[in-house]
Amino acid sequence: MTAPEVLAVCSLRGVVLWPGGNGALEFWCRTGAMHADLKQLLTEHKPELLRLIAPCPECRRSLDRGRCWHCKFRRCETCRARDTGSPFIANCLQCQRLSDSSPGATP
Repeated sequence: MTAPEVLAVCSLRGVVLWPGGNGALEFWCRTGAMHADLKQLLTEHKPELLRLIAPCPECRRSLDRGRCWHCKFRRCETCRARDTGSPFIANCLQCQRLSDSSPGATP
């Protein structure tokens, strides 16, 4: 199971996740919603989950599928390190150039 799939399971079970202090992954849920199997998945995927639920680095607002409409921020979907400069653009300029110059790329 991937980290986005774990987030989907949490959503279905009514488990709300947020990044806590010192790299902690915090959650809230109704009694009985958190099972041992889900706890294990959260532990296994913790670093990626924290990246997925991290707030906007500029304004600290929550992100909409990795995008901040207020700051026009979107993390590159390829390298996950750079801002693309627009919530509509999926890849940063460097990653886009690499994919355009790769074998099999069409002009």
